[in-house]
Amino acid sequence: MSKRYCPTDGTELTARQMAGETVDQCDVCSGIFFDDKELERTMELVSLFENVSLDEEDIPSVPCAEIKRAVSCPADGSAMQPTELGGTIVDVCPTCGGYWLDGGELTALRLVQANIEENLNLYMRLGS
Repeated sequence: MSKRYCPTDGTELTARQMAGETVDQCDVCSGIFFDDKELERTMELVSLFENVSLDEEDIPSVPCAEIKRAVSCPADGSAMQPTELGGTIVDVCPTCGGYWLDGGELTALRLVQANIEENLNLYMRLGS
């Protein structure tokens, strides 16, 4: 496997074990790169939450600064796309499916995941 570098500050990423997966983390900015499927459980729950229809107009939620920010995928160098997931803006690679989470974004997603798990029946009723 070739070396991977932080798309934010260029630091070589360090492989770490996290929840049974090997992820790549920046020791400087604390950003984390997850290859496709490494965040699967969290992403499934967030997708369920986002599919709830409340008969309200969607409000654009990706700030202009995030849209203009150029982030290259640590795995393949592709331009990553800022995407809102559960109220958190993460960068997603359209080529390999990997996720770049800036420092603190994993915690935010895990809080959303915990909220969804605690209120799963409510979200399922709203989604029907």
